[in-house]
Amino acid sequence: MAWNQVTLMEQKHRFVSLAATGRFTFTELCADFHVSRKTGHKWVVRYRKEGAAGLRERSRRPHGCAHQTAARIEQLILRERRKHRTWGPKKLRRLLRRDHRIRQPPACSTIAGILRRSGLSQRPRRKPGLYEVSRHALTVPTHPNHVWTVDFKGWFTLGNGQRCDPLTVCDLFSRYYLACRARPNQQFAGTLRAFHKLMRRHGLPEIIRVDNGTPFASLALGRLSQLSAWWINQGIIVEFIQPASPQQNGSHERGHRDLKAEATQPPSPTMAAQQRRFDRGNTCATMSDRMRRWGCSVRPKSTAAVPGACATTTLPCVTRRTGWCAGFPPAATSGMTGTTTTWAKFSRTVASD
Repeated sequence: MAWNQVTLMEQKHRFVSLAATGRFTFTELCADFHVSRKTGHKWVVRYRKEGAAGLRERSRRPHGCAHQTAARIEQLILRERRKHRTWGPKKLRRLLRRDHRIRQPPACSTIAGILRRSGLSQRPRRKPGLYEVSRHALTVPTHPNHVWTVDFKGWFTLGNGQRCDPLTVCDLFSRYYLACRARPNQQFAGTLRAFHKLMRRHGLPEIIRVDNGTPFASLALGRLSQLSAWWINQGIIVEFIQPASPQQNGSHERGHRDLKAEATQPPSPTMAAQQRRFDRGNTCATMSDRMRRWGCSVRPKSTAAVPGACATTTLPCVTRRTGWCAGFPPAATSGMTGTTTTWAKFSRTVASD
């Protein structure tokens, strides 16, 4: 024999019908239906006022919320998000506190909910297949100017049809972007000039980590190219990641993603205009001096807590071997020890270039 299935609405109808007969005490009736007296009285009152419709399940959502985000702040969040379409809740929260003087901005989870409800954000879907990062042969940085990561972002065409290859350099310890230079190609001569200027300003790193593409590597002995051989001549160790393994330089590649979203879509009409876009201070992902001064105050990253990592426009650390403070000419620190050997070699190389 099949079970007699009874729905919740049928049980409620039966309860109010038996309560209306008066043959049972209300306490006994509630005990038979396994409900409290409060719930039983609620059903009876709603049935008298609204009929059968009063017995339907109602939303338990509260009518009001004392700590609900004000509509003005929600509109402000949405407006800033539309201006900076790649920014997440952390950057927006910092912006509300710094630029709009909101002492207690909503939590990051609240801002994420506002963006999601408005259709301005979606939960990232994890891609199938995880890449295992092999770090056995790579150096873990312990201080600024220990390891620099260098790469060319994928080239793109400017509005005038010219090719643009952005050269990006990052200090791996502080995640501090030292340079983003718009280059017309990836040739050795132009890249070398860019590193002349960069090392005059920030000093020499101990290690430079690159991929196996040009102009960093070649098919010669040890995969050395003219540029990597010049680095070694300055006393710098060159680290190559494994072929076809960009995840070993993941933090740098992640920066390229922000760079593409913030400063290359759509591309600028000329090379000079594109470089100005890289140098513009109103984006947080562009990698240049004005961005670093502004971006380090907006990005709520742990690197901001590194002493001196973003205090000035240059890494305020004393470079090894040269002994002079990054960002100052050698003459300003000529009294320091170890200021002659490597810097003299570097100066002769620059002068003969």
